Amino acid sequence: MIKIAVLQTQNQLKPSMLSQFRKQKVARIFEFYDVNENGQIEFDDIIDICNAFANEFEWEPHSFDDDNFRTTFKNLWLQLLKNADQNADNQVSLKEFLDSYEVAIADDASFQIYIQPFFDMIYPILDEHNIGYIKKEYYMRFYKAFRNSEKAAAKAFVAMDLNEDGLLSKQEFYQNFYNFHMSEDRQDRSLVFFGNVELPTLT
Repeated sequence: MIKIAVLQTQNQLKPSMLSQFRKQKVARIFEFYDVNENGQIEFDDIIDICNAFANEFEWEPHSFDDDNFRTTFKNLWLQLLKNADQNADNQVSLKEFLDSYEVAIADDASFQIYIQPFFDMIYPILDEHNIGYIKKEYYMRFYKAFRNSEKAAAKAFVAMDLNEDGLLSKQEFYQNFYNFHMSEDRQDRSLVFFGNVELPTLT
């Protein structure tokens, strides 16, 4: 079981109480999914993400890894539609995404239900041989699959390597993932988790 440094100040949060800073971080996640940058997350974006991963990790079409990733990511998409698509138009706007995250990261229990499944899906891909840590090469593939540069990927790896041993342990990867969603610390190293540390401006 992974032990994390839980941010106790977040445990009292209720839906509709996220700070502006945390909303900006959620907007960064939205950008991460909105591949074609049209302001909506659509099924075509999910297909593009799957194709990008297949390309970065050099999966053969219909191989186990390719099929497994596509199936799992499509299931996450269906869950997102269920939780966020308020007007049932088969796409998710930024507002709908933000509204859904007001609930999803309101407290630790909600985080475990709504957000942790993404981590549980992505980590085994990066820890290819189930050795308990991620090599820099595999982390950079993950980072680049979400439209980040190789230079940015290298910088992010250094930032997230909390004990500076040149590897990302499962503990470190999860701590950064958790902190990105839950922390109010504007200097936290997890800010690079989904890409550019400069967060979107919300109006």
